Formats: sequence, C-alpha cells, structure tokens
Amino acid sequence: MKQDRNPVIVIAEKCDHDLYHCLQLTVDSIQIIHPEDSRDFIKNNGADVVLMDCGYNVYEGLALLKEIKMSSQEIPVIFLTDVSSENICIKAFRTGVRDYFRKPFNLSVLRCTIENLLKVKRTSKEKRAAYSVFTEDMSPGINNSITSDIPPNILRAVRYIERNLSDKFSLDDLSREARISKFHFCKVFKQHMGMPAKEFIKLLRIHRAKALLIRKDLTITCVAMEVGILDLSNFIRQFKEVTGITPSDYRASVQKKVLFDSKNGQNSTGSMTVNCNIY
Repeated sequence: MKQDRNPVIVIAEKCDHDLYHCLQLTVDSIQIIHPEDSRDFIKNNGADVVLMDCGYNVYEGLALLKEIKMSSQEIPVIFLTDVSSENICIKAFRTGVRDYFRKPFNLSVLRCTIENLLKVKRTSKEKRAAYSVFTEDMSPGINNSITSDIPPNILRAVRYIERNLSDKFSLDDLSREARISKFHFCKVFKQHMGMPAKEFIKLLRIHRAKALLIRKDLTITCVAMEVGILDLSNFIRQFKEVTGITPSDYRASVQKKVLFDSKNGQNSTGSMTVNCNIY
C-alpha cells in the first residue's frame, strides 16, 4: 500500500550516493536507490519527486525514464547526466522530465528546484501527467492508475489539449470533448487539476516552448507557432509571466551556460549551442 507522502527518490549508481546525501533538503528525506532497483521501488512506494542520474549511460537512462513515466506519470522527474548533448536534452523533455541538469551542477540550484517542485506538487495538487507528453508517439500519455483521482471526461479533455497544443482551440471545444457544459467543465477541471483550464494550457505551452528554445534551428517566432501561440508579443508576454524572463533571455542563458562549460574545459561536443538570431 502506497503512503500518502513519500520522500524524494534519487536513482543513481553507488559511486554517486554520497553526493546526493549532501542535498540536505529542509522539507523531505532522501531515499537513494540503484537503477536496477528503481522500477519496483517506485511502483510499490511511489515518490513526490524523482531525481534520475544516468551518468554517461544516457540511453539506458532514457529507457528507464520512459518506463517510469509510463507507470507513474504523475511523478515529476529531474534528469541528470554527465553528457552534454542537445539531442539528449530534447529527448528527455519529450519523455516527460520536469527539469534537466548536466553535471557538474550547482547543488544549491538543484536543492531549490526540488523544494519548489515539492511545494507546487503539494500546495496546488499538481497532476504531472498533462505536462509529460511532448510528442504524438507518447499520446495519450496519462496512466490509468490516476483515473480514480481524475474523472474520465476530464482526462479526455487533457488528452485533447496534449494532442492539439499546437493548434487553436477553445473552452467550448474542451467542454464538448468532456461532454459537459462549459460552466461545469471549468468548475470540475479546476477542482481536479488544481488550476483553471486556461492557466493549465498556458503552463503546458510554455513548458514545451522551453524545450524547443534549446534548438538552434528554431526562431522564437517558430517556437511560438509550434506551441499554438500565433502572436509573438503575446507569446513573449506569457513566457515572461510563467518564467520571469523573456524567451530571448532564456535562450541567452542557455548559450551562456554552454560558453561557461566550454571555458572551463567541459566537453562541448554536441552541446546546446543556440542561434541568437531569434526573429
């Protein structure tokens, strides 16, 4: 039987266990387990947040990540790796990670990220499933284990949002998908998802945009269109409301990190070089 509240779970090789004992979270204990034991442990015990450190075994890590997200979509996952690769980063976000760190990382930043996730998850009753699907091959992307918490008609609406995120749709479309009136849909959606439907859609679009902004082949205008926001000024405004910075500042921060890693002798092969010609 799963507990109501479980600790932060760290999946890492034994040689890295001491590192994560140093996190010293103020709100939770940390349970550190080996990758081979992680599937059964999470299935039987659950978790509030999962940290997955795959080291250099990135493809094994991505495979394990996919298994975990298929069985426990509601658990937010932070993905950590020793490999610098734009491709790996994009694959991780598409599979459903909430955040991505390349080692070596700032321990304080990681600690803050975890505690913020815990706060959001517990205070807003966040449902991670809707944040996890970034490509069509992952649809519907919501595990049946959470259907007891979310009514089937609301799940249908969430799946509709995920499948049509790049397109324009309205609350009328969502209420029709849920087969209830728009007024009742708005009320029930907020009750079970912890936020209004419009806010949910905005957060999902911006979260997907952050993953797309890493790509050097997409302008900010293209990113905005990819996430279903056709007006560039509206996209910039919404992005700043959610993240606190503009898309160009976010993209520049990624580039700054790449330059910092390069100057400090990190392997920059396949790194997240960003095209700053954003418009």
